[in-house]
Amino acid sequence: KGHDVFLPLELADHGLPALVPLRDPWDTVVSWSIYNHDRTTVDSLAARLHTFNAWHREMLRMRKVAPLRFVEFTEFSSDIEGTLSCILGQTPDLSLTPHEVAGRVESYNEEWESPATQSNTPHSEREMHKEEFASLRPHRRVQRLLVTAQGLLDELRR
Repeated sequence: KGHDVFLPLELADHGLPALVPLRDPWDTVVSWSIYNHDRTTVDSLAARLHTFNAWHREMLRMRKVAPLRFVEFTEFSSDIEGTLSCILGQTPDLSLTPHEVAGRVESYNEEWESPATQSNTPHSEREMHKEEFASLRPHRRVQRLLVTAQGLLDELRR
């Protein structure tokens, strides 16, 4: 589990598929921005969108050389075992059950320590921050980057 753009190659070297959740660009960058305590500015939001676009461009290239499995973030986050069961069923060489994989992911999450610059934000605060970022959405620069992001996502879904 991770956001490292080269992780799929490492997994492929071990004969494992990489599971790549696809998430709405706006939801993703706002979530990252809140998680990392970014300032609510067009520049900080644009930087997150550039990162989103670069990562997804790399996934487009990567899918030519590594076994990537694309899933919708909402499906994956609401039913991790069901999604894993489907993926593992398509990968008969793996001997892990969905429950074992989900357990390993959960264990990894518990062991991983967030850097001091990152933290989970209580729901009420998150909603307030989301509204602040929403005020930047109409900005022409943000819109242009969102159109690119959506195009990349659409291409990965094909």
